[in-house]
This record gives sequence, C-alpha cells and structure tokens, in this order.
Amino acid sequence: MCRRPYRRHCRIAEACRCAKAWQATLGFDHGGFSLDAVYGHKDDAIAVSALSVAQAATAPQGSLSATISDNTAYTLAGSYAAGAWKICAGYEHMHFENPSNPIAAGVSGLGGYTLGVVNNNAFAHARVLQASWIGLRWRLSERWDVTGAWYHYDQNSYGATRCGNASAGTCSGTLDAYSLMTDYTLSARWDTYAGVMYSKVADGLASGYLNNSTVSPMLGLRFRF
Repeated sequence: MCRRPYRRHCRIAEACRCAKAWQATLGFDHGGFSLDAVYGHKDDAIAVSALSVAQAATAPQGSLSATISDNTAYTLAGSYAAGAWKICAGYEHMHFENPSNPIAAGVSGLGGYTLGVVNNNAFAHARVLQASWIGLRWRLSERWDVTGAWYHYDQNSYGATRCGNASAGTCSGTLDAYSLMTDYTLSARWDTYAGVMYSKVADGLASGYLNNSTVSPMLGLRFRF
C-alpha cells in the first residue's frame, strides 16, 4: 500500500513520496505464431544525465541533472515461423508529459546521487515517440542463418514552439536504421558472426549531430559457456 507520511530515514521528504506505476501484459502462442501486447504507466519517472557546463557551475559537486515526467507506453509485437523462415514485427507508442507531482532539486536517488538540477517542465506539449520494426531471418542450414531488419522512429514536435527541422531536439523528427547479419555455428559452443547497420536521423532527432547518418560494421567470434 502506498503511504505518503514522511519517514525519518529519508534525507528529503520529497524523495519518500510514492509514485504510481503499473504494467499489464497479454500474449499467446499458436503453432508458429506468437503475439504479445504490453501496456504500462509510470508517474514521476526520472531520466538522469550529466550536468552541462553551466549547470556544473552552480549545482552541488557530483550531482546529476534530471528530467521528471509521467510516462505511458504500449507495445504490440509478434512473430511467425514457417520452415526456414521467421518474420518478426512490432510497434511501440510512448507518451511523455510533465509530472503530476513535481520533484524538487536536492533529492537523493538510486546509487546515492543527488539530483542537483531538476526539470519538471520539459514538455510544453506531450512528447509522442513511436517506434516500429520488422525483421526476417532465413536459416540456410542447421549451422548458418541470415537476418535482415528495419527500424523506424517518429517523434512529434513537443516544444513551446512547433518546428519540423533540426534547430532543436524538441522538433519533430525521424530515425531509420537497416541491419543485415549472418551467423555461422562452428561447434556446440563456438559461432562466428558478421553484420552491418546503416542508420540515418532527420530533423529534431538529428539536432546537434555533426553527421546525420552512419555505417556500423561488426565481426566477432563467440563462445557459449
């Protein structure tokens, strides 16, 4: 049961306040088909980051910057396998808005870090981030498979001023990423893999980037204990 009275072991009463959080999951499997749905909500979620140069000049030494928000998200994901093929796809909708119960600076969070700078008003408009993905795996043999996938993000404009360019991180924007990977099993414990991913960001999701696209190759050898 959630109780609000101040507890003596807390450094600051605000840190002892209970925040509502809940999640529900529903899924089923039938033959080669699998489907899962998840819905969740969290009040007063805390996203921390390092202090900026300006913040470090006034905030307590060793403290962190925090953005507080009420978050709601739901996800629908599924897969289907038939013979040597398996396809996976999914969609996630994330909604961020200013907290219903603001938190004051000076709270001590997990790990004992102090939240020296706290932002309870990061979302002049609710931020909506949508993620979708689809992937296909082809098993060429019992030892060798190839997987390709596409990932996409959509962000709305959630700042005080609406925008659709790279002038601020609060502008609407997109991200697209494409990956291709192959894995070959050498033995029961050893396998080798190689892959490449190309990603590109645009408008708000590209704000502050020197380059808006990148190619990331990989090559590895894995041992399973």
